[in-house]
Amino acid sequence: MLSIALGTVFATGNRTKKAESIKLIPAQNQMYYLIYPFKDYGKVKIRFTDENGKKLGSDIVWNKVGFKKAYDLSSLREGRYQVEIVDSEGTVSKQIEIKTELEAAVLKLKQDRYRLLMDAKDDYDVGIKIFDDKHDLLFSSYQQTKSARIYDLSKFRSKNFTFELAYNGKHRNIVTN
Repeated sequence: MLSIALGTVFATGNRTKKAESIKLIPAQNQMYYLIYPFKDYGKVKIRFTDENGKKLGSDIVWNKVGFKKAYDLSSLREGRYQVEIVDSEGTVSKQIEIKTELEAAVLKLKQDRYRLLMDAKDDYDVGIKIFDDKHDLLFSSYQQTKSARIYDLSKFRSKNFTFELAYNGKHRNIVTN
């Protein structure tokens, strides 16, 4: 799952209204549309930087009647980014925060069988450990993020199970009831 936070930084007076009118809209597959709704004739520069100010790319659009332009940001990793839109009146900065999260759920099926469902932007191995209610390790393996697997835990006597997921240096526990 990809979550995105957008924000606008800038301004005073009439420039604030202009800053609010410029939109950076997320679309599918990390495509973004920059909407510049002004009829100001001239060059509009678009600069992309990371949270440390490192330039990632730029573009120039010759504006006549406003424009809508698509940008593919799928190559960006998790983090905060700045998009600066520079025209003859100044600079408007839009902030983007890209977070890639592992979506996971454990569904209880019949007879102490459990389905582990996972999904993420990228496909990678996730370490899976299953513990009983006494925190004894019952099972350990790897599973791809874009997959589902059924675990038969009927031979173990436990009131609940803990699925421990280890991925990208993070840990997440899902406890069944």
